[in-house]
Amino acid sequence: MTNLSKNLIMKQFKILTFIPANGYPVALDAIEALKKLDQFVVTIDLRKVRREVLSQTIEAVIKRFEPSFIFTTNAVGLIPDLFDDLKIPYVSWWTIDPANLKPPPSTFYHIFIIDKTRLPELKEEGYKSIHYLPFSANPRIFKPLPLEKRYECNISFAGACRFSMGYLENKDYIDRLFGGEGLVSSLIDDQIQNPTRLIEETYKRITGQRVSNGLIVELRRIEYEAMRLYRNDIVSEAASLGIHLYGDDGWKNFSHPKAKYRGWLDNRSELPKLYNASKINLSVQISTLKGSLSKRTFDIPACGGFVLGDFREALLWHFEDGKEVVYFREKGELKGLIKYYLHHPDEREAIAQQARRRILKDHTYLHRIRRILEVMKETL
Repeated sequence: MTNLSKNLIMKQFKILTFIPANGYPVALDAIEALKKLDQFVVTIDLRKVRREVLSQTIEAVIKRFEPSFIFTTNAVGLIPDLFDDLKIPYVSWWTIDPANLKPPPSTFYHIFIIDKTRLPELKEEGYKSIHYLPFSANPRIFKPLPLEKRYECNISFAGACRFSMGYLENKDYIDRLFGGEGLVSSLIDDQIQNPTRLIEETYKRITGQRVSNGLIVELRRIEYEAMRLYRNDIVSEAASLGIHLYGDDGWKNFSHPKAKYRGWLDNRSELPKLYNASKINLSVQISTLKGSLSKRTFDIPACGGFVLGDFREALLWHFEDGKEVVYFREKGELKGLIKYYLHHPDEREAIAQQARRRILKDHTYLHRIRRILEVMKETL
């Protein structure tokens, strides 16, 4: 029994959960943590269940297993009408923007989100049991490893290049919807300059009006396009010092003589090797989630790697400024910080090791799942 489970005085829950068809790592790590915390877990492997019989399969398992509650990540296996009809509590850990995906409020529904700033609006919408639960790391996967030469570099970035969420494919329509290309360009430019500002605030500041419900979806696409350009802008700033890029093949078109595209990395077997071998791991947050931190913010230090990221207030909620985390507030600060920490390896290593200790103390999946179990203990 783990120390965390020893300290958790509670009955053993029976929990029904799901293995996603895409093998989503967060879901797999959460299931692993549930089992380490001595919970009785039954899983439905969605890779083996046809969509047209999913509801019947879940209902049959619920009636046979009689779980204490159902646990899902995002919308994986989430069938609110069925769970409400059966009067069974269900938990979702939303690790993406819940704006357009969340089920309606229900007395049986408990939602955990990675963006703390979204709590007030969701409470106003009627969600009674809603909680902040940031990403975390699995130290069994993300851990110090022997250095492998193929991953060694001064600076690296691993992440998506293409994630415009349909903006580029629908650009003409979106431009017309917002009254012309001028407003859209202004929104994008402002978001690039102010990535921590909500785009709804940017829209109101530029137009003097609140955004209507009919524009929300397309406004979100504009925001993702701004994030894509912002990320490219940050990577361009670091590229002059030499950077290795990993992710989708959109990086192939990234034109800088000192930037090298190295391909796609497997999250479980290869990414930890990069985080160990790269002297500086660059992190660029997704601007659509203002009060959240990316998964790499926790995975990199879990490996004992050094992370240099753009500023988000949430960094200071979880790490000690200057001792466990280093960040830049403006693009112009980035090169100076990179040069400094490349030339001060002892200081870089000390920060990385202190950050790793923080991860192990406060930010593993055992900590996150324990929080969910504590909430459910109070509820059931």
